[in-house]
Amino acid sequence: MAEIALVTGASSGIGAAIATLLAAKGVRVVLVARRENLLEELSAKIKAAGGNVHIRKADVTDKEQVIALGAWMRKEVGLPTILVNNAGTGHKEEFSTAATEAWEPIIDLNIKAGLYVISEFLADMKAAGKGHIVNITSTFEREWMAGMAVYCGSKHFWTGASECLRLELAGSGLKVTNVMPGVTNTDMFSGAAAALGLGPEQAVEMGKTVLQAEDIALLVWETVCKPERCYVKDVFMQATHMTV
Repeated sequence: MAEIALVTGASSGIGAAIATLLAAKGVRVVLVARRENLLEELSAKIKAAGGNVHIRKADVTDKEQVIALGAWMRKEVGLPTILVNNAGTGHKEEFSTAATEAWEPIIDLNIKAGLYVISEFLADMKAAGKGHIVNITSTFEREWMAGMAVYCGSKHFWTGASECLRLELAGSGLKVTNVMPGVTNTDMFSGAAAALGLGPEQAVEMGKTVLQAEDIALLVWETVCKPERCYVKDVFMQATHMTV
């Protein structure tokens, strides 16, 4: 069976890197994100390199759009055999002073969106007896920091959810892996650097010292190409000089 990967949050950063590498490995890739112009740019690069790629503009926090995505994908592409839940967001502020409007999007994207996507495809993947769900979370799934109660909580959610899914799916042929990167040089990192008062040049130099999106992509590839008899449950990746 040919591998088909659905990657959310694929317009930039970790998602774009994962999609690019999977396509280079011969996987048929579906790019999903809200920024259609960036999806088109990435699609053109992947096609130029010989990859098989499709794009779908969708807001995965919207259940109806996820349902429409599922219907389109079944008709035009096929059922995903690799489902990469990558879309996510963050915010740092003490909870006592944070407005609900500041943290509600974290719950919507980091938790509900991933559940919507899994729910849309899981029954069919289980019936097919093949599939790998990869949740891109964070080292903050297992670590904690003041000012990040909702973000850390949203990542920690996937510890429990994934363990329960593994029990439900035992013997079905489906695998569930949580990939937990440390600080990674993405748009989110750039925004955090600016919030800390770092200038553009300082941010660029610091960005060279943390994980790169391509590092996470390689880790994802390593997890999804294991023999059918085994799988990686949880895996951390950290920059060599950092502890979180």
